[in-house]
Amino acid sequence: SPPNDDLYWPDSSFYHVTYRAFASKYCICDADPRHGRILSASMVFRGKGSLKEVDESAFRIYNRGSPYLVEWICDNLKACLCEIPQSDWGLSCVLNSNSTAVYEVFEGILEGFRGIFRRKAFLHRYIGEGMDEAEFIHAEDNIQDIISEYRRFQDATAEDEEDDYAYEYDENY
Repeated sequence: SPPNDDLYWPDSSFYHVTYRAFASKYCICDADPRHGRILSASMVFRGKGSLKEVDESAFRIYNRGSPYLVEWICDNLKACLCEIPQSDWGLSCVLNSNSTAVYEVFEGILEGFRGIFRRKAFLHRYIGEGMDEAEFIHAEDNIQDIISEYRRFQDATAEDEEDDYAYEYDENY
């Protein structure tokens, strides 16, 4: 049977389920989606309903000017419906999204890695297995690059994207 908390609302509408899917307390990783912007997302609804309701709920989120969705990627929110409900649940939704807020998780990983690497903790085990210390430095640089890219995408706008294309166009001719 479903849990006795606010996850289970037997009379939930598609809009309420969609709205809750974007809430930070339902995220799997420890990144608050309000601190970033969603680059792309897919929503899979499960339960009784119609594709029209699915499209309307996704359309509301997409077109209400949500600050969490980037405007420079068109059609970055997709939704579908499986009409076979989960047992004892009326309607459920899974949201898979690529959010720039994940840079917070990478920053935590990088901070922990730097602390361990600075003390050379466990390094002898990896070197004994054939790894080189330079590989750890390279991995640290890669994580820092990922953080930088997500921050760049978070601050990007549609005008920035148009400027990049104009620059590439001018360069070719």
